Amino acid sequence: MDTVDILTYICKKRDDFVAKGMNVRSALTKAELVIAKEYHISFESINKLSQGKRSFEITMQKFKLKSTAYTLTPQAR
Repeated sequence: MDTVDILTYICKKRDDFVAKGMNVRSALTKAELVIAKEYHISFESINKLSQGKRSFEITMQKFKLKSTAYTLTPQAR
């Protein structure tokens, strides 16, 4: 599994737990624990990966960006 697959799976598991009545924060933590156990990856690694995704989502919302598919180009000096 690559990073995108893991993040997608975290989101899917989190949504499953939320649908069962958990709050989003608890559901995310539980999803991270389940995936860490299932794929024998340290919880700390999963958590760091997930934290980076959350920061990215917050930035996307802050700047009202809809698409994650964009290209960064160097600025001219």
